Amino acid sequence: MRKTYKAKCFKCGWIGDWSDLNKDYCDGGYRGEPHETCPNCGDDDIGEVIECRSCGGCFEDVYGSNGLEICEDCLNKLINTRTVAEYGELNPEEVEISGLWAKVYTPDEINRILMADFMKLPDSKQYEYCKMYVDDDPHEFADWVQTEE
Repeated sequence: MRKTYKAKCFKCGWIGDWSDLNKDYCDGGYRGEPHETCPNCGDDDIGEVIECRSCGGCFEDVYGSNGLEICEDCLNKLINTRTVAEYGELNPEEVEISGLWAKVYTPDEINRILMADFMKLPDSKQYEYCKMYVDDDPHEFADWVQTEE
């Protein structure tokens, strides 16, 4: 799947295909290039936006790559404790813990204990921590979570 780029008029908000723009080769073009204007309002403040593969909206910034681009709202809907914890297992960080805990418990047991404690937090706090972790690399998380579904 490829990114779908659309044209957006930043004056009136029109979004459409680049081929839908009005083109005038005489007025304001540069070295034979057309001067492009919005078919809705005639303004030339045109920019590029990318279509979200999940909701279909068009945004200047999306997350992910390889055709899996999604907007921030759709990305935020994918963030939950289970998903972020599984994602975190693929990106383990080296942490220091007491040698006693490392001797007594396996890494899986430590993860279960920490998850049980984490789940005692209010949902809003869990989401806040999960989002903080995802915000380190939202593009990688977007790619991973969409291929896991």
